[in-house]
Amino acid sequence: MTLQPEILWAQRSSATDDGKNIVFLTVNLPAIDQTTLVWNLTSSSVSFQAKTDDGNTYAFELDFFDNVNPERSSTTLATRGLNIIIHKKEKKAEYWPRLVKDNVEVPFLRTDSSKWVNKNEQDAALINVDHLGKVSTDFFLPVLARFDLVAQAARLGSVRPAEFILLEFADRQ
Repeated sequence: MTLQPEILWAQRSSATDDGKNIVFLTVNLPAIDQTTLVWNLTSSSVSFQAKTDDGNTYAFELDFFDNVNPERSSTTLATRGLNIIIHKKEKKAEYWPRLVKDNVEVPFLRTDSSKWVNKNEQDAALINVDHLGKVSTDFFLPVLARFDLVAQAARLGSVRPAEFILLEFADRQ
């Protein structure tokens, strides 16, 4: 019997910066047997099949909402699953309304809230993507808009995020 793994996804979009036109896809499947891993990324879809150490077989195939650039995409196999960074083909400021082409619910597909950034916050957030596809965002637009000097100091490393929060709290007292 073939099972479907949990898939997490998030995205970025930009009309000017190709590096920000990406989709983060995480196949959340611990203990993938690397010798059985078969996955394929085309300009319109992704497919995956693998066995885990317990002998279960997992597989899925998804058609993307819009075209992607498979040549620029990258993957990392980690102990907790497969991380894929997929580059969108066209530079557009608009987010995709969904990951898949058809407007149907995919029960094993979920939003990756740890990597998701709202459209309004995308350019204001300081986004760091490490080699595993993990994203950390240090500050967001609503707070930065009120504390430009503190935000600039934080960007330069002279104020840590915890101090930044304390300064914001003190300002409200």
